[in-house]
Amino acid sequence: GAMVKGLIAGGLGMLFGLHGFNEVVGGARFTFGIPQMRDGLRLIPVLIGLYAVAEAIVALSTREKIAKAELLVKGGIWEGIKSVFIHWGVFLRSCVIGTVIGIIPGIGGSVANFLAYAQAVQTSKDPETFGTGNVKGVIAPEAANDAKDGGALIPTLALGIPGSAFTAILLGAFLIHGIQPGRSMLEDRLSLTWVIIFSLAISNVLTSVIGVIFGNLLVKITLVPVAFIVPVTLAFSIVGAFADQGTFFGIGVAVVFGLVGYAMRRLGYPTAPMIIGLILAPIAEVAFHQAVQLSRGSYAIFYNRPITVTILLFGLLSLLHPLWRARRRQGMVETAAAGVAGGR
Repeated sequence: GAMVKGLIAGGLGMLFGLHGFNEVVGGARFTFGIPQMRDGLRLIPVLIGLYAVAEAIVALSTREKIAKAELLVKGGIWEGIKSVFIHWGVFLRSCVIGTVIGIIPGIGGSVANFLAYAQAVQTSKDPETFGTGNVKGVIAPEAANDAKDGGALIPTLALGIPGSAFTAILLGAFLIHGIQPGRSMLEDRLSLTWVIIFSLAISNVLTSVIGVIFGNLLVKITLVPVAFIVPVTLAFSIVGAFADQGTFFGIGVAVVFGLVGYAMRRLGYPTAPMIIGLILAPIAEVAFHQAVQLSRGSYAIFYNRPITVTILLFGLLSLLHPLWRARRRQGMVETAAAGVAGGR
């Protein structure tokens, strides 16, 4: 299922992240005789390939407009804004759910959306109206979806563990500029931390204002034929990949990972776990060797301390929860089927 595909993608990302020179053993690995591979795979060309080049290939393969028909926002904007203040309880609860889910790495925004929608249905006096136009069914998942980004920043800034795809990219940007998120960042670069927090808050307000003012204009971009969009996208992608280090090797990496990203989309594999694995693999490797050295070669350090046991339990729960949810869903389906059969 989706969990297995996510684990496979994350494992591939970790494998790609271990290319190049190993600081611990003092030797290069997985270079395949390519000198540029001694420095490992640079994050920027990989991101350009997985997201920009892959999307361009997908657009070329479909040869369709992004939107099938023109959709205009005709009135109702201010009524929608007003409804948020009317149903402020649903809004606040959904924000809390989105923030908490965002703090947990790897769960994703879809879980926050479903949980927020479920609580809106359960706390509503007229749950039967959901799915027929009840505005609470729109407020809840959208509020949770926006709130999860703020929650995902917490493990990223405090522990250096990205909570989502966008925070993984943000973590990569920090590392490119020599900034290591974690305790040192909170102590030595506290002003930068506050700038990021306030920037996220301001950006949410600005995007809402821009959406209200330019909604009808921006939606027309989706009607532009891909024949015009793809060449521009590929041109900027090539320039960005080349500018990272000023070599054609970056362009090759972007093209290869563009094909990898396209294949992953066709096969239903998520790309976010691959990016997270690519970023965390070298950090985790160095930390692993440091921990083993501190324990004088004993691996007991990974399970005889409260904090490590807690982290392992959270990891185990994150693996078992999707399995439990799938079995519960299957049991509900079987029960419903048995009830229908018994009714006959």
